[in-house]
Amino acid sequence: MPGVGKSTIGRLLAGKIGFAFLDLDNLIRDSEGKTHAQIASERGDRELSRLEESYTLKANLEKTVFAPGGSIVYSELAMEKLCRETQVIYLAADLAVISQRLGDQIAERGIVGFAEKGLAGVFAERASLYEKYAHRKVECGAETAEQLAEQLAHLSIS
Repeated sequence: MPGVGKSTIGRLLAGKIGFAFLDLDNLIRDSEGKTHAQIASERGDRELSRLEESYTLKANLEKTVFAPGGSIVYSELAMEKLCRETQVIYLAADLAVISQRLGDQIAERGIVGFAEKGLAGVFAERASLYEKYAHRKVECGAETAEQLAEQLAHLSIS
């Protein structure tokens, strides 16, 4: 889900374990010249999801901490690759925590499914998919990003 800290925690974790860091949202923005919100608005959620899948399937993930967009779970092909080539960590947070973190910026995030389902609907829909694909689940409510990165580094995910 957006707002759980994938990018922040991922960047910190990569530094701790000596891996590269790849943020899918930034890769798409840099390659396409548009943010997720712009792509979703101009081309639709389906095209945004297709781009996420395409860039994920092309990515070299060896010795890389990868922070995908939360909607990557809608792509079975991308998730099969991630499960095969990486350890998929589900950074879980309560809906209230996510909503608070996103605040007024929620519309700017380009969240696949948000326009039709709202944040609660997207959260409910994705939770079971995150559970399905995750090798590990880490609760992200109370700890700082630094504490969570340290916890993940100690799980021997390298």
